[in-house]
Amino acid sequence: NNTGWEDYWQKKSSGPVGNGGFDAPFTHVEERISYFREDVGLNDFLAQMSLFYPTWLDPKKYQEGIYFKRGELFYYTMQQISARYSLERIYNGMPKTDMLYWDQPIKVGYNPKVTSPGGEVLYPRAFNMVPRVFNPAGVWKAEIIERRMIDDLDFGIIFWVEYVSGPMGYSLTAARDPAFYMFLNRLMYIFKHHKDAMPAYTKNDLHFPGVKIESVEVSKLITYFDHFDIDATYGLPIPADKSYKDYHYFGMQSRLNHKPFTYKLTVSSDHPTDAIVRIFIGPKFDSEDHPLTLDEAREAYVELDRFAVKLTKGETVIERNSKESTAFTEDKEGIRSMYTRVKNSIETKETFYVTDSYTCGMPERLMIPKGSHDGRHFMMYMMVTPFEHKRQFESPIYCGGSQYYDGLPYGFPFDRRVEYEDVFNVPNFHREDVLVYHKYESEINKS
Repeated sequence: NNTGWEDYWQKKSSGPVGNGGFDAPFTHVEERISYFREDVGLNDFLAQMSLFYPTWLDPKKYQEGIYFKRGELFYYTMQQISARYSLERIYNGMPKTDMLYWDQPIKVGYNPKVTSPGGEVLYPRAFNMVPRVFNPAGVWKAEIIERRMIDDLDFGIIFWVEYVSGPMGYSLTAARDPAFYMFLNRLMYIFKHHKDAMPAYTKNDLHFPGVKIESVEVSKLITYFDHFDIDATYGLPIPADKSYKDYHYFGMQSRLNHKPFTYKLTVSSDHPTDAIVRIFIGPKFDSEDHPLTLDEAREAYVELDRFAVKLTKGETVIERNSKESTAFTEDKEGIRSMYTRVKNSIETKETFYVTDSYTCGMPERLMIPKGSHDGRHFMMYMMVTPFEHKRQFESPIYCGGSQYYDGLPYGFPFDRRVEYEDVFNVPNFHREDVLVYHKYESEINKS
């Protein structure tokens, strides 16, 4: 059960773990996007980021190059999770996520039905629970921190999980709880308070002299739900360690996925130069199909990709596949698969290959929001900006390296308020209206 309704799975065979889809009517609006919150890969990503950026770690003592712009990157990670969640809500006809208020009830309950690694049961949260009533000491401390952050822009400690109980207190389960995104909204409000004090970008800030995006082609965007078997053997108590090889427990999850897609950019330049290409996707309409201004929509823009290119004098054609994204990554190898490879290597004397490379990012499956049968409208922004780079540590965006960092803030150019949309009308920016279609899994090979 993903949102606290004890009879949900008895009434329906759809949902995070089951054989059905997500087309049946729901008993509560929050159930519409349970497939997103319960995604194993998304929860794994959040847990990985919490381990990679522990609040107590001093990067000056531990490989400073790896933890490049650690604080800003952690904020950007949380902001992008919030933005991606907002996109999924909008196109499921759901209102914007409420902000978490200490004195107001959290309307939706939640029952995680899991225990912590230490054996502690994560108790359900009742409907309409008021944070201040439930945990007055924790709220008091949180308010002190918020005041300090707003008054002094002191962003040193922002994630006080020790004062949060239940699934939100564990990075492995936090993303499953609807209240987590209310908490993120509150956190984003504090950073927005800081960002809104900065001047809006001007055309001079965005313009790349001599460079122009001549044309853009995006292949058809199609989403679908696939059925994935989760190997849960190593998450269950087994009498003896040696018995793990004799037990196989699987759970089936319906997961949002998409067909691989490509985009092709033709860029002209009056001189050879290095550049960074950014690709974003965001909403065109709100949940009631009202057009959104760019300033209204910018907080829901998700960075799909960022990569370096060398522009030649004249035209350069850039082709990119969604599988190459530096912001999204494929699922990690499971323990069972790794164990089998090691075992086979020992028994057959075959070479066991070890790689020093690693990836981190949101699940590649969640790159684009769920579409519709007739196609849902989204906006894609492509931008080419100058790139002067001294390599420190090569890694994808969320891994903390500086490979794709060009001196601009994370989230640029959507990180600041937009006073005039005409500012984005510069030659090195391009806006593309795209449609996202949704198909049944059986239809995918036909499309």
